[in-house]
Amino acid sequence: MIDENFKEGDEHARTAKALYLTDKQGAEKEARKALEEYNKAHQRDPANPTYYIKVGELLLGTGRPQEALEQFNKALEIKPDSASYHKARGMALNELGRYQEALEELDKAVSINPRYADAFCKRSLVLKNLGRLNEALSSINSAIQYLPRHAGLEVFLAHYYETKAGILMAIGNFNEALSVLDEAERISPSNKRGYDTRRLMRANLLNLSGRYQEALDEFTSLLKINPGNAFFHYGKAIALEKLGNYRLAKTEIENACQLDPTNELFKAARERINSESSS
Repeated sequence: MIDENFKEGDEHARTAKALYLTDKQGAEKEARKALEEYNKAHQRDPANPTYYIKVGELLLGTGRPQEALEQFNKALEIKPDSASYHKARGMALNELGRYQEALEELDKAVSINPRYADAFCKRSLVLKNLGRLNEALSSINSAIQYLPRHAGLEVFLAHYYETKAGILMAIGNFNEALSVLDEAERISPSNKRGYDTRRLMRANLLNLSGRYQEALDEFTSLLKINPGNAFFHYGKAIALEKLGNYRLAKTEIENACQLDPTNELFKAARERINSESSS
C-alpha cells in the first residue's frame, strides 16, 4: 500500500515539476496532490527515509531548495551512508549557490559509490559553477564511462553528452562541443517540432564557431516554434550581423530588446549593430 501511495504521488510530482516554469498555479495544485499521497505513506511508515527524499525532490523541482535541503537532511539522519541521499543534498546546496558545500556532498556520494554515474554528472555541474572547468570535464567523462549501457537509458546518456558539451562550450572548445552534441543527437534524437536545451546550445555554438548561416537557419527554425523568445531573436541577430545583413539584424535585435528591455547583452548588441549599419 505504501508503494502505491508513493507511486501515485510520483505521478503528481512529475506533473508539478513539468508545469513549474509555465504554470505555477497548476504546479502548486499537483504538488499538493503529491504531498497528500506521500503523507499517506509516511503515516503508515514514519521511519522510512524515502518519504523525505520524495518530498525534497518535489520541493527542489518546484523552486523551493531551502525546504528541500531540510527534507534531505532528515533523510540523511536516518540513512547517512546513502550515496543517492548525499547527491540529493548536494543538488539542493547547488541551487542555493552554496557550491563548495555542494561539491563536498557529491564527493561523499562518489566515495560511497565510486561508479555512481549521476553523482559524477551532478558533480561536474557544481565544478562548472565553481569555475573548475577541467575538473568538471573529467567528472562528466566519468559519468559517461560509468552509466550502464542498458536499453532505456539512452536519454540519460544523451543528457550527459549535453552536459559535456556545455562544459566544453565554457572552456571555449566550440567545435568539440558541437561534435559532442552530434553524439547526443545520435544516441537520443531531439524533437524537431519542439525546442530544448540541446537545440538552443547547438544554435549558439554554431554562432560561436563561425558557422553563421547554419546558426541563422537554426534560430529561424526555433523562432517558428516560439516567436516570443528574446534569446532566439538575439541569436538570429548575431548571425545576421556576422553575415553582414545589418538591416535584418537591426530588426531582430529590436525584437529581442522589446521582449527583454533590461537585458544589458541585448542593449550592447543593439548599439553595436546600429553603429555598424551606419558606417
